[in-house]
Amino acid sequence: MYSLVRALLLRLLRAPLDPPEAPAGSPDSVEVFRASKRLLTVRMIGLCVAMGFVVLPMLPAFIIGIASEEPAAAIGSGLVLFALLTLSVVRWFLIRLDWDMRYYIVTDRSMRIRQGALIIRESTFTFANVQNVSVQQGPIDRLVGISNVRIDTAGGGGAAQGQQAGGGHQGVLVGIENAPVVRDRILALLRAYRDAGLGDSDDKGAAKTLSSKHTELLQQIRDELRGARGTLAAR
Repeated sequence: MYSLVRALLLRLLRAPLDPPEAPAGSPDSVEVFRASKRLLTVRMIGLCVAMGFVVLPMLPAFIIGIASEEPAAAIGSGLVLFALLTLSVVRWFLIRLDWDMRYYIVTDRSMRIRQGALIIRESTFTFANVQNVSVQQGPIDRLVGISNVRIDTAGGGGAAQGQQAGGGHQGVLVGIENAPVVRDRILALLRAYRDAGLGDSDDKGAAKTLSSKHTELLQQIRDELRGARGTLAAR
């Protein structure tokens, strides 16, 4: 049932049914990471707890209305319970859809994050702009064994999930089960990318130009000093 409703809804919203295309990089290096099912379980349990706090207080009023043969009270309480249960089903569907539509794709040059169905958010990060990769884990995350991998970039790193105060961007791989492995994999790709000299040719070219200018200046100073020494010796 979920798959059918999901397919109909995505067609209605004209949302993509397939995973996003891999970002720039070698086709052989493409890796896809998904949020853990434990993230889905945690969010479903949270929904059940929240709805329990709302629905359970309504049950006595509904039961009392039926037992006392007061149709108005029973119908009113029943309608409220029906609305709450319908809301919980819709919320369950949206939580499942949010988990289902999360994609984290990494290549040897960049990374892409896509999430959402009603509002689709897609972020692409090139390793040339990545400044930091870290793992974040809250108390509930530790309890179930999941973490978030956070990517911080310098300004100009492309569209991202969050704009930071310093002008950079931030992306988060939410609910990863093997977060340290994913972090180390991204860091290894980042080191390989930078060791290969990709993405910073402008900086290297500037360094070479600057070094050449310094060399010419030093040669001019040397020639002038030699000329001055020859003049002093002649005197």
